[in-house]
Amino acid sequence: MSAADSCMWQLSSQPLSNPAMTQWQSPSSESVVGVEYLHDKNDARPIAAEGSEYSGWHGNANTYIKLHDATVWGNACYTNYTRRGVLYNETLHPQMVYPYLSADTVGGSLYGECYRFGGGYASLIDKWAWGISADYVAETGYRDIDPRPESITGNLHIKAGGAYKIRNYYIGIGGNYEHYTQSLDIDFKSESGKEKIYQLTGLGSHYKRFSGASENSFYSGNLWSISTDIYPHTGNGFSSSLSYQSGKITKSLDDLNNLPLASINISAINLSTAWINKCWGIGFYTAYSKRSGLENLFGLPVGDNYPLIATMEMYSHRNISARLTGIWQHGTCSSPFYISTRFSAAYNDDREEYDNATRLRSIRKCDINANIFLSQAFNDKWRISACADCTLSIPTSSSLILSGRNDSDRVERELIEAEKHRFDLLGNKYYEWFFMLKLNRRLTQKLTASIAANFRQTVYSANDISASKFGIFVSVIF
Repeated sequence: MSAADSCMWQLSSQPLSNPAMTQWQSPSSESVVGVEYLHDKNDARPIAAEGSEYSGWHGNANTYIKLHDATVWGNACYTNYTRRGVLYNETLHPQMVYPYLSADTVGGSLYGECYRFGGGYASLIDKWAWGISADYVAETGYRDIDPRPESITGNLHIKAGGAYKIRNYYIGIGGNYEHYTQSLDIDFKSESGKEKIYQLTGLGSHYKRFSGASENSFYSGNLWSISTDIYPHTGNGFSSSLSYQSGKITKSLDDLNNLPLASINISAINLSTAWINKCWGIGFYTAYSKRSGLENLFGLPVGDNYPLIATMEMYSHRNISARLTGIWQHGTCSSPFYISTRFSAAYNDDREEYDNATRLRSIRKCDINANIFLSQAFNDKWRISACADCTLSIPTSSSLILSGRNDSDRVERELIEAEKHRFDLLGNKYYEWFFMLKLNRRLTQKLTASIAANFRQTVYSANDISASKFGIFVSVIF
């Protein structure tokens, strides 16, 4: 049974990310061209840097082509979006470069465009399989009122992998290299004065010495990962993937002669295992990740140069997670009637520290999730599908320490209030539900039109604040 024929691929998706094994994702060729609109309104705004509202549309094209003894795939995507209510952040991809964001206290909307394209090739020669893929994402974001940030990012992914067949299993190894850059230039048009740009360092703190000293900055990072993967030739049976990632992202201030302000060391290890047969499957996933923030200390400037005195590890973010999932299904996605159910239980231990735990945020929680998917065909032309999903998140313990603060620093007071708000929301119980409805219409033997709509709502028990997300996707499949 292929990944395309059922929901079982959710259990074994990690081995299939090895490009040598991507060729077993589906036994047949398929291409999809579509347009999607998404609106996300989050009155709770647990992460101020990401804003309170997002609206955008994107067009994408994906193809997966089976040749005689090879597989080729490719994708291209364009996104145009608006992100409203952004606070304490001028950068794109705050989750990528945190805690070292550039920020102001005014905030506002950010407008952006994103271009993505990539592809891959995999081949099978006797018992040997190999594959390679590459993807590049370019994004630009800006604001049209002061402060006026303009960010340009580039993200290159290169993957390669190989596998050898032993009995009914392919055992392989894969590698991934990622290069990330972001340039941030902030401009001011007002003649009444300029807002200070602050260099955040995590958990409500900022680098006071360089407040207002630089309006332009640059991020550069290199990350790599390696994995060992096992995947059954038929799609049924045992699958596993163990991966390790390491990398570093550096932030420099352009206006201070490219001063290397801080850097982030990233490391992560992930393990995924699953057992699948035609009607049921069980999977286990666990991960450990850590981000270490290193701040550079400088002496008095000599001309345009700041002498480096020391480097200190001031910030740490550690996350441990584990999830057990079970899936049952009847039929396949191409059967006249198909149903699948999924249940999972997860545990997450998330801990942030700054300055030897004088500031600390720790949340341990359990998540329980249930999902049902139904699909019914009507004659040879129509098919309707529906999905319902519900998640309950229950913290088992949580703590927040924000000592060592300077109450006379207005910016620090505001940043600390934002941290308290985030903790109040994520450190308490919340639940999320999701519903999707999709309609397919076969136009010809090889051409199908599809329209899908989905709605997601998250309700936080703290103050009964909610967030909602709506999307609609129209596509042609051939």
